[in-house]
Amino acid sequence: MTSTSDREPSRLDSALRARPEDLVPGVIVSGVAGRRLVDVVAVRWHGANLITLTHRDSDGRTEQTALSRDREATLSLGKAGRTRPFDGDAEQWRLAAEALRIRVEPVVQDLSSTGSPQPLILEWLLGAHSS
Repeated sequence: MTSTSDREPSRLDSALRARPEDLVPGVIVSGVAGRRLVDVVAVRWHGANLITLTHRDSDGRTEQTALSRDREATLSLGKAGRTRPFDGDAEQWRLAAEALRIRVEPVVQDLSSTGSPQPLILEWLLGAHSS
């Protein structure tokens, strides 16, 4: 008989396992302060392998914990949620959105002349177009 620590992690265990990159404000995680769930308040990176994690427990106490990569196996997400911050450059995002609009606009104008553009636009966007 094998112990639970000797067995392979299940797909659910693997899906809930958290890496330091997954720890962003708003994520709930266990393994930082024992098995208790904590809410991530802030993360500060020190190189590629160490973070200072500011977290809040269910009693409202805020603490800081230093976590290195060797703690990854003990971390697991307690609540599904967005684990990537939206901290990209807004101007770059606008530029990319405008480039996509310019690329798609001639196709939309072509398709709109047929009278019923919605199904054709969907086919084009899903890759069913031949060009």
